[in-house]
Amino acid sequence: MTTTFPHRCFAFDQFGPLSIRPHHGRGWAPRSHPDRLPATYHRTHGIRYFHGCYSLGDANARHPDVLAAQRRERARVRSERQQRWGRPRTQAA
Repeated sequence: MTTTFPHRCFAFDQFGPLSIRPHHGRGWAPRSHPDRLPATYHRTHGIRYFHGCYSLGDANARHPDVLAAQRRERARVRSERQQRWGRPRTQAA
């Protein structure tokens, strides 16, 4: 899927769609003069981002590209957690 649409990002989350809201945190701008607008929960002039939630219950859910993208993402997450397939999670001591 990423080779067909290199400029798009497909995100799969096991918990459902996550809301995109402004949060305080760190930035790369200097402290005294950040080159940005302050975060607000009430945008009156539109937004610059798009958050789309795609249902996998349609006809394209079994498309090989979609399945391959899901497989790669699941493998990446499992490798970050250092969890192998088919093995139960070890209990913390």
